[in-house]
Amino acid sequence: MKVGIHAGNKDINELIQYCSKTGVDQLCLACSSIRGYDEKGYPDLDALREVKGRLADAGIGVPVMVISKWPSPEMLLDKPEAQGELDNLSRTIECLGEASVGTALLYLQLDRPKEKAEEALYWERLLEFFRRIVDVAENSQVKIANHAYYLPHKLVKNSEGLRRILEAVPSPYNGVTYCPGLYQSGDDVYKTVPLFGKKIFFAHARDLRKRGEEFDEVFLGEGDIDIPRVLRLLQEVGYRGLICPEHLGPQKVPGENLQARAVTYLKGLLSPNR
Repeated sequence: MKVGIHAGNKDINELIQYCSKTGVDQLCLACSSIRGYDEKGYPDLDALREVKGRLADAGIGVPVMVISKWPSPEMLLDKPEAQGELDNLSRTIECLGEASVGTALLYLQLDRPKEKAEEALYWERLLEFFRRIVDVAENSQVKIANHAYYLPHKLVKNSEGLRRILEAVPSPYNGVTYCPGLYQSGDDVYKTVPLFGKKIFFAHARDLRKRGEEFDEVFLGEGDIDIPRVLRLLQEVGYRGLICPEHLGPQKVPGENLQARAVTYLKGLLSPNR
């Protein structure tokens, strides 16, 4: 398992310097960092290869990229007006494959229908979306690391929903992002690691503290999540991919680099001498 960070810098020189300052050589890079993505909806392939090359020359890998423009409800529900958006997402995945980026982080945010009777239709259309996009992923050899939103009003709100997608669209390229944010949905964040197992294509390190019905974001190791246990479980299922810290709570000291502090914390836990 390798520790990395999320990054969205468009200035690659600044990004290289920040990686050195933060102590990482692995990135989950935003597609919006690449020329063409904001304008056309998919990255310019030559620009992506250039950025990857410059980062590689600095000793920095990009095994994962995040789809910056999250799929709209219209696209997820197969609305005709979203065909152009679907084409752009497909082209983005194809570009990642052509640039040898092995994994795409895809955020899934779709509210449940107001009418309970429509929920089956929503699921049918959502699964059809995944069949289409996973087919593109297979052809491009890019793994889809699906990340749901763990809130009660979402259609896919917990590990059960994620597993339903995996079972309905079986493919070695259809997987999940493991995130302790599952805690918000009432899931056991430890049991979900072996539940997903080899289907974990990307991982987040995140900590939360429950306060009544609410959850506070806190720095790693300061909340209810047993981060060392999470890391051990990921290692036990054979996860060898990237783990990135996120939602690290408020700064305790003005100007504090919480990302760098989190990287140091995770590396310490993963040290073979620990």
